[in-house]
Amino acid sequence: MKWFIRPIERLFNFIIKVIQYMPILWRDYDFDSHYALVLLKYKLERTRKKILKDNIIVGTNRVARQIRLAELLLERILVDNYCVKEHQELDERWGEYTRSDEFIFPMIRAKVKTDKDKEQSNGELLAIMNKEHYMRKQDMRYLFDHMNKKIDSWWD
Repeated sequence: MKWFIRPIERLFNFIIKVIQYMPILWRDYDFDSHYALVLLKYKLERTRKKILKDNIIVGTNRVARQIRLAELLLERILVDNYCVKEHQELDERWGEYTRSDEFIFPMIRAKVKTDKDKEQSNGELLAIMNKEHYMRKQDMRYLFDHMNKKIDSWWD
C-alpha cells in the first residue's frame, strides 16, 4: 500500500510548495538579478527552518548559523541601503533632488546655483554611487565565497 500512498503524498507536498512559492514567482522577472537573489534567500530560509525543525543533519545549529549568515548577506544586498548617511549629508549640503527639463541629467538640487556647484555635487554623488557599488560587490563576493565553501554540507 505504501507504493500507492507515497506518490500521492509527494504530489500533495509539491502542490503545497508551489503555492508557498507563488508570491515570489508572481513578482519574478527573468531579466532582473534582484529576483534571483530573492528566490535564493527564500530557499535558504526554508532550508534553515526545516533543518532546525526536524534536526535532520549532523551539526544542525552550526549549519543553521551558516545559512543564516547567507540570508543576512542577501537581505543586506536586497535592501541596498549602502551609504544612506552619505546620501543624507549630500542632500543637506546641496538640497534634495527635484525634476528638471534637462535630458542628460534630469535632476537638480535646490542649493546648486552655478555650473561649478553642479559639477561638484554630481562628482560627490558619483563618488557615493561608486562606494555603494564597491560595498555591494564586497557583500556579493562574501556571500558567494561563503556559500561556495559551506553549501555542500547544508543538505547532507
